[in-house]
Amino acid sequence: MQEFFLQVHITNRCNLRCVHCYGSAQEPRDLSLDEFRRVTEQLISLTQLLAPQRRWIQLTGGEPLLNPGFQRMMEFAVEHVGSVRLLSNGFSIDQSAATRFAELRVSVQLSFDGLRENHDRWRGDGAFDAALRAAEILRSAGVRVVARMTVSRANQDDILPLCDLLRERTDLFSVARVVPIGDCEAGAQPDVEVYRRALYGLYGRRLEGERISLREPFFGPIIAVDQPDTRFEGCSAGRTGLTVLENGDVLPCRRLPIVLGNVLTDDLAGIYFGHPLLRALRERNLDGRCGVCEDKRRCGGARCIANALNGNPLSEDPGCIFHVSRREEP
Repeated sequence: MQEFFLQVHITNRCNLRCVHCYGSAQEPRDLSLDEFRRVTEQLISLTQLLAPQRRWIQLTGGEPLLNPGFQRMMEFAVEHVGSVRLLSNGFSIDQSAATRFAELRVSVQLSFDGLRENHDRWRGDGAFDAALRAAEILRSAGVRVVARMTVSRANQDDILPLCDLLRERTDLFSVARVVPIGDCEAGAQPDVEVYRRALYGLYGRRLEGERISLREPFFGPIIAVDQPDTRFEGCSAGRTGLTVLENGDVLPCRRLPIVLGNVLTDDLAGIYFGHPLLRALRERNLDGRCGVCEDKRRCGGARCIANALNGNPLSEDPGCIFHVSRREEP
């Protein structure tokens, strides 16, 4: 196994109310420091069995900086896991926080939902400028910054312009389709052909040396055309990553809200190796076109979107960009 990560939601509290948020209205809860230590220790035990070449932990929420124990959790994770990434909307990041992140070598992923107009429409007035300001503060402190764009039909034309805008402000640019759960409707999915052209555009930029993340599952078949021997594992849900919520519930992915167990009462390794859904995800026992696709090992589609649109996490991904023009550049 090349990698394994655990995404831990240390709080469900947030200063924003995003239209496409995967959370739901509920009583505020913070993961305690003792609970976080237990989660981290179970991650260590699991990765000792998996022996990945790289492991890391992602701290998120809600907005993770709103957890009163955030600082100590981050320090504990750095000491015991090593590689730590913070997922934030940027509002709570100031120079002091950035300096501490730099000292601990913690990277930060900032959320962007298109250019200013679209971003603020989804997240609230001033959210775009807050994210940009956070990126500048972090970069000036020497912190590695990842920009993550959630792509919808409303902002799909912003992908390449946003990449241009953030080129000198961040260290890596990544995209992922919005998942139609909660208040986000199925119609929010990006147009397949528009998204396809954008991914090929990003891949072309990557070949020219730009810092573009290739974690979107559809990059697997694109890479395979001229780099067939490159290892690419596609959708990470339940395979090379798991999610733990602020109440301890374990999910294959935050965007795939199927509770597999609870890490505060169950053993994380037991969940990973024993749950039938996780075994099916690891073995790529998929249905429909994803099940017979020659690239199901290196892509597998987005299991979260398949589940949201079809009610089955093992069904085909309706947004596959290769259904019409298989592996051909636009």
